[in-house]
Amino acid sequence: FSLSEMSANLSNHVLYGAAEKGTVEHDIKARIMDYLNIPENEYGIVFTVSRGSAFKLLAEAYPFETNKKLLTMFDHESQSVNWMAQQAKEKGAKSYSAWFKWPTLKPCSADLRKQISNKKKRKKDAATGLFVFPVQSRVTGSKYSYQWMALAQQNHWHVLLDAGALGPKDMDSLGLSLFRPDFIITSFYRVFGFDPSGFGCLLIKKSVLATLNNQSGVNGTGMVKITPVFPQYLGGDSIDGLDGLIGTGDFDAEENGDVKPDTHKGSQMPAFSGAYTSAQVRDVFET
Repeated sequence: FSLSEMSANLSNHVLYGAAEKGTVEHDIKARIMDYLNIPENEYGIVFTVSRGSAFKLLAEAYPFETNKKLLTMFDHESQSVNWMAQQAKEKGAKSYSAWFKWPTLKPCSADLRKQISNKKKRKKDAATGLFVFPVQSRVTGSKYSYQWMALAQQNHWHVLLDAGALGPKDMDSLGLSLFRPDFIITSFYRVFGFDPSGFGCLLIKKSVLATLNNQSGVNGTGMVKITPVFPQYLGGDSIDGLDGLIGTGDFDAEENGDVKPDTHKGSQMPAFSGAYTSAQVRDVFET
């Protein structure tokens, strides 16, 4: 298949832009929903140019003007999250980051609980803000407790679940049958294990669509639609037949959502943000 970039109203595209049954795009969407164990009547899915584009699309649409906080929980430098924080500040919101213990890189639980449970007054019908929760650490590989999502929702935060650190074999451990974040970002590679194009997925809970800034005539950018390369594609019960069309090279997803061949062994240590420097990270993991 091939990808065609498109510009559309985000809410309208989620509600009314569903692909017809029997098409490549419909089959891919259905498989992703099944893989993540979430119902199609509860979530809508949008394909984006990259994982980073999904962050950008949501940051542009999220109402930071009224929901004036962004709280992120990353133990490494993330261009996507930095861009989202910049958007939040431009809309008048404040950006906060979780703290991590050294050298274990475990979250400072007491401090994070205090940040999430902030009791400052908020406008009626407004959420506290957006809590960006990664499934696991990209540095240590440790998975974080889903109770942080539950605590955030109890304190009126919208929750963005970033599943970008999980591999395809780990996706079925997401536990989305118990927890329902408002937004989910992942990539085609993370779900299926191969994808030379590197395009991303933004899933939006339909109950929060009305809160997004989607004025009439204002379109979001970075979205893509999927079209078959070969007209003989006839759909079916699965998209396993696409393996031959897509290719199964040894690819890995980069932070910005692009997918590049793995031309060297080992992983590059991302810079650590906050109180700890990248030099400290290298000292620990190289000794």
